[in-house]
Amino acid sequence: MTANLNRSFGKIINGELTAVEKIAQLPPEIVLRTCDSYREYGEARGREEYQQEAICRLLANGMPADEIAIVLCVKADIVKDIASHNRELITKYVGQLKGRRYRKTREQNR
Repeated sequence: MTANLNRSFGKIINGELTAVEKIAQLPPEIVLRTCDSYREYGEARGREEYQQEAICRLLANGMPADEIAIVLCVKADIVKDIASHNRELITKYVGQLKGRRYRKTREQNR
């Protein structure tokens, strides 16, 4: 189950799935357990960049800051700070997502 959830989070971050729809279907205990494992992974590596990148990619995918805070088990203020300090990075990710979605639709129409 955790492997499926990790794949789902990866697809969400890459813009292949709508984050809110996918996470809403999961039981809360699984989401919280996965949040803990992601946070532990980031802390074990000693980097806040991992958390910042995940937050920026979710914001680029259109997920509201309050929901990101719930899903990643962080304070909403942290998400809003990261969002305000990383506008250029979020804009870059929005462009990447649009490109991926465009390529994916083009491939499906072949």
